[in-house]
Amino acid sequence: MKKVTLLNQSFNVHDRLEQFNVNIAQSSSVSFFGSNPNTGSMFVQFKNGGTYIYSGVTPEVRKEMHAATSIGSFISKNLVKKFPSEKLEGKGVFS
Repeated sequence: MKKVTLLNQSFNVHDRLEQFNVNIAQSSSVSFFGSNPNTGSMFVQFKNGGTYIYSGVTPEVRKEMHAATSIGSFISKNLVKKFPSEKLEGKGVFS
């Protein structure tokens, strides 16, 4: 199992997300997000614990997400219902 350190805190990462970059979101609805540039996939972990992997996300959308002022709004406008998604069982990133 992969471990990442973000803001001086260690987190475990779900096996399905081991190849993803992991970022903490400054958001009221999103805890973590990340991407796998090799596969064009992104993941989003919501504060309610749901974690989704989005497939086929373009490099432009991945770059824009990292620069978005509101991650939650960006996700609802640019990922949800625009790219295929899969819900992970359990949390993707956890203590």
